[in-house]
Amino acid sequence: MYKSILFTFLFTFVALFSFGQFQSNPSPQNVCEGNSASFNAFYEDADGGGVSFEWIVGGGFTLSGSGSFFGVNYVITTENIFGNFWETVLTLDNPTPFLDGSTVVAEETISTNTTTSTTISVNENPTVTSVADITTCEGEDAVFASSVSGGSGTYSYTWTRYTGASNASFDSGAGLSAGIFGGTLSSATTAVTNSNIGVQVTDGNGCSAGTMPASTTLTVDAAPTITAQPDATATFCSGTNVDLSVAANDASTYSWSDGSSEVGTAASYTANAAGTYTVTVGNAGCTAGSGAVVATSSVVSASPTLAITAQPASPNIGEGESGSVSVTVTAGESRSISWFLSGESLTTGNTIEGTAMVIDAEMVNGGNSYTYTLNINNVAAGDVGKSVSATIADDCASVNSAPTVLPVEFTYVRAGVLNNSVKVEWETASELNNEAFFIERSLDGLTFTEIGNQQGAGTSLEVIQYSFIDVAPVAGVNYYRIRQVDFDGTMEYSAVVKAEVEKSSFVVSINPTASSSQVQIVLGETYEQDLNVVVYDALGRNVMNSAINAGNNILPIDVSSFISGQYFVRLFNETETITKTFFKL
Repeated sequence: MYKSILFTFLFTFVALFSFGQFQSNPSPQNVCEGNSASFNAFYEDADGGGVSFEWIVGGGFTLSGSGSFFGVNYVITTENIFGNFWETVLTLDNPTPFLDGSTVVAEETISTNTTTSTTISVNENPTVTSVADITTCEGEDAVFASSVSGGSGTYSYTWTRYTGASNASFDSGAGLSAGIFGGTLSSATTAVTNSNIGVQVTDGNGCSAGTMPASTTLTVDAAPTITAQPDATATFCSGTNVDLSVAANDASTYSWSDGSSEVGTAASYTANAAGTYTVTVGNAGCTAGSGAVVATSSVVSASPTLAITAQPASPNIGEGESGSVSVTVTAGESRSISWFLSGESLTTGNTIEGTAMVIDAEMVNGGNSYTYTLNINNVAAGDVGKSVSATIADDCASVNSAPTVLPVEFTYVRAGVLNNSVKVEWETASELNNEAFFIERSLDGLTFTEIGNQQGAGTSLEVIQYSFIDVAPVAGVNYYRIRQVDFDGTMEYSAVVKAEVEKSSFVVSINPTASSSQVQIVLGETYEQDLNVVVYDALGRNVMNSAINAGNNILPIDVSSFISGQYFVRLFNETETITKTFFKL
């Protein structure tokens, strides 16, 4: 019985321990594509009969020794650790995502075909696409960005400048946008120009795009320096332009603006319109808003068209008197005036023939309007009738004023009896804008009535004589004066002169003295010779000629066709004359 029990025990022991077995399962492998994966398994050879191992991947690939499958190289090694214990190792070089999730089985093939298994995870690496080379301006931040795809989980990244100066500093910063990761080189200097900038991206599985999978070149341009500013102000004349220019070092781009749009892209710009112009100077890295330099603004204005807005007017002064002549113009910023008296240049304080000239300072009226005044003091007789003119000039043009003449100057006015009429004579040394002379007569020296007129000479520097015959003076004293009227209605009077006409022996009456149809001339007696009868209107124009024959004393006159007004009837013979008046109603 004991033998039986011992036999059974020995048999069971041999059954349990005479065959080998794996002592543990290989650890699962989680690797990134491009990295190696190693699996190891420990085996006890219980009967000492020797071992042989093979590995089965993905359920269909049996591997032994070394080789490759689907582009994946592998090596299987076997090593006796001690006694009957062995280790087998499968190394996969550069496993691809094709194997992700596959089972990996180790099998001992000599004794019992015992197996052990695990799994492999192969993670796809992230892919980085580099941006184009970056050019920036000194003192500005250089911002880099790369697109990332593939991999999994949250990305982390490291930016490095790996050539050039060694003191660059980078912000780790947040992503610039979805899938974009950025780095910022703060306040770049020209010392780091031509540096290469690289980025390493690692995903949540620890898979990386490499140490420097993507890089770009950084260029740092020196900021432009303006060496010559444009003119702060400039003026152009009508029909012309004004040139604006700027000079700068390290500059390759220029942008001229009129405040609303770009108008020029060169170092110089020709402006033909008023406005404020600004030029921004830059280069490839230093652009508007990023290191570019804005030059001083140029305010360009159009010079006003030079023109006389108020011509000199006659000073209306005579010999020994004083007055002034003024001219008003629109003109540009730089202007001058020259005064002339009959072509002779005047300066302040100079005296011509006893007439003192004083030029007043310029008066600014506002805007571009200016008034200049020439004061004329104590006019000498020789200067009466001379012309006064001015020449005004600015940067664009010059204009001459119309000459103004020291006004109508009566040399004399006189009246004298001539053949029972009165001849009024006068003379002018000069005339300015003189339209006409009106001859006026008075019987008392106070109340004057117009009896005739003469056309004036307009403007003249010559001596002119005038005369008028009063064909119907009254018996006794007749007073005369000349009323001179300019084209603008301005008038002045001459001195009053008189002439005495002898009283006639004729006794004459007009009946009625006012009528719309007929008046009668009645003599107090009849005469042995004819009396001539002439009727004049108020302006001295002859409107009728007749006679009272010898022996008659009444002459009817039909006045129905006469124009209403005062009329003069002159009766005369070879020795006497008499004048009477009547009114046509």
